[in-house]
Amino acid sequence: MISILLTVQNLTIAFGERILFQNASFLLDKGEKISLIGRNGTGKTTFLKALLGQQDYEGGIFFSRDAKIGSIDQIRVAQGTTIYDELMTVFAEVIAIEKELAKVSDQIEKQGATDELIEKQHRLTEAFENLDGYSYRSRAKGALIGLGFSPDEFSRKTDTLSGGENTRLHLAKLLLSDYDLLLLDEPTNHLDMQSVEWLEAFLKNTKSAVLVVSHDRYFLDRVTTKTMEIAHQKLTVFSGGYSVFQEKKKQANENARREYEQAQKEEKHLLEVMQTLRSHRDFHGLASKEKALMRLRETMVVPDNMERSLSFSIDKNEESGDDVLTIKSLKKAFDDKLLFENVEMLIKKGERAFLLGGNGTGKTTLLKLIVHEELPDHGSIVHGAHVNIGYYEQSQSSLDPKKTPFSTIADAFPRKTETEVRTALGTFLFRGEDVFKPIEELSGGERARILLLKLLLQKPNLLILDEPTNHLDIESKEALENALLSYNGTILAVSHDRYFIQKLATTIYNLDDCSVSVFRGSYDYYLEKKAVVNTVQKTSEKPKNGGEDYRAQKALEAEKRKKENQRKKNEQRAEVIFARLDEIAEQLSDPAIAADYVKAEELMTESNQLEQELETLLVDM
Repeated sequence: MISILLTVQNLTIAFGERILFQNASFLLDKGEKISLIGRNGTGKTTFLKALLGQQDYEGGIFFSRDAKIGSIDQIRVAQGTTIYDELMTVFAEVIAIEKELAKVSDQIEKQGATDELIEKQHRLTEAFENLDGYSYRSRAKGALIGLGFSPDEFSRKTDTLSGGENTRLHLAKLLLSDYDLLLLDEPTNHLDMQSVEWLEAFLKNTKSAVLVVSHDRYFLDRVTTKTMEIAHQKLTVFSGGYSVFQEKKKQANENARREYEQAQKEEKHLLEVMQTLRSHRDFHGLASKEKALMRLRETMVVPDNMERSLSFSIDKNEESGDDVLTIKSLKKAFDDKLLFENVEMLIKKGERAFLLGGNGTGKTTLLKLIVHEELPDHGSIVHGAHVNIGYYEQSQSSLDPKKTPFSTIADAFPRKTETEVRTALGTFLFRGEDVFKPIEELSGGERARILLLKLLLQKPNLLILDEPTNHLDIESKEALENALLSYNGTILAVSHDRYFIQKLATTIYNLDDCSVSVFRGSYDYYLEKKAVVNTVQKTSEKPKNGGEDYRAQKALEAEKRKKENQRKKNEQRAEVIFARLDEIAEQLSDPAIAADYVKAEELMTESNQLEQELETLLVDM
């Protein structure tokens, strides 16, 4: 049975004279979960539009017969209805069958069970079961709750929703619709951590194939088993999630760097030889070497890590005291809504603290209280000795839309010369006429870079960061992470980016149920302790005597050793599978093989079997 859902052959997409990528070929199988990554502007969203028939292209895009492709742009939400009723429109077919079944049952009760009615009831029941009719209500409620709507919001009118809430309702309708392929462009935007975790679980378990564009690296690791990257006007396929891709790309870049340096040496040697031939008036030999030089230059590719990219560090003007921030008995409410009370926090010099919590719990408000943009209802906030705060606010509202990048930095730091301002902007990838564009014409990522530059030039010893990775592409996020890892000041940040948190956090503050809990350790430590708390809340163990405790401990240790041995075996097997998947991906990217359906199907079948085995191994590791 053919399982190929999408075949792409020699696909080229361009805007006028600018080629986004060319000659891309790959296969997407039914049920596959693939990420599409690349720098901002490389053509990721444009590629999704091409798959939907909304963008011109050259080459071939072929879907299997009757394939249903869904994206959030296709979803419509009616105004004036309730959230729950609008979501239930997804199940119009199953609801119609359910009503018809009820009508037939009523007829049987009143008229008796005729052969015709029994046959009709059987046919309707079978159709109802095939559509998972018995669970559609629970699936709808589960999706709404999973995406951040509380049960008491189900009856809210759709025309009262904010932009983010409206997007979440669109996403719920998309996920519950019966699509063979889901095209998702930044689906984790507007979702808190709990909702992102629900979305991860849904996508991992759905039978639909998924092609997702996202800057959430943790999300990509959890959901996808294959990574497509657009770079250098090419689309390349890697087996594995983002972290696996990152390691493979790092190695590929290192190989490319060596090849490029070797090519530069050859180029230099050819130029020297040509100079000698020219001086000897050996024009025949010179022509031969010129052709060789042209061929060499045509094949030379500048590696990613040698291209212009964002790289910076953050210094501080002076040292702060050991107690950087002390918060006691803090309370804040808006009207009748209590955000938090009795908040106690002590942030020490050099800590990288993260404030976590669901949407609407008051994280941004707490940061605004710390920088004195809001006043507390009760309690105190004390900045330590010589504390100089640099504040990154997620709304980007501090930027004047009529100013330019140049005037924004020049006005904020009037002692800097024009050359110093332009040099600083160049470090953050603003060059040439870009420095004189109005802020209102810049993308969210470009505005984020300006705010980061202002922080760098301010040289604070306490960074207050509110969702600093929003709007940044993956490479910019990694540049920020590297800068913060080498920064020797103090950090308090709010973020939903779990990859970012995992890499940086030394302390976690969790804002929940109007109070703050502290976990002195990494993000993994926080997750571990949180899981223990959840387990204790769900189960109650009976007390054991000393002998039972000892035997239980020994059994746990034996089980732990067994799991560790199995984990090592799984790792070894996973390495073998990754290597073979790379070979298959390389073969499938060959247009000749992609066009050979028999050969392609054999490779896809092997790939599916290996990926299923790999998924089982990774779960157990």
